[in-house]
Amino acid sequence: MQFLSIFNVMLLYEVEGQEMITNNLLLKLKKRNIENIAETREVLLSMQEKIEFLRDLKVEVDMRHGESSYDIMLIAQFASMGDYDAYLAHPVHVEVAKYIEGVLESAAAVCYESGQEHRAEIRPPGSIADF
Repeated sequence: MQFLSIFNVMLLYEVEGQEMITNNLLLKLKKRNIENIAETREVLLSMQEKIEFLRDLKVEVDMRHGESSYDIMLIAQFASMGDYDAYLAHPVHVEVAKYIEGVLESAAAVCYESGQEHRAEIRPPGSIADF
């Protein structure tokens, strides 16, 4: 079931000569209390060291808590687009995505690749499972 469509914007640029994929995902939760935010953060961090395709994973919490703010930002890095695709299909990610589906009000994502000159390219709409 697709419950939220988002556009992924690919921003291509050079970072230290290394190519990698970074996916930034912003999450706004239905229940925006500190306990729910902390639990969701821990669920996201539970993917760390369980999915071999993740080069790095960070989960940051918003400090403003404003109406227009998102509650959590996930920053995931991959060696290649193939690793990113494998991450999306990994059973641990699939289970985490099911949890996120239940607590999510809205999301936005930016996925970019390093090692190229600056340019932007719009990808077709996806679902929150694309995080």
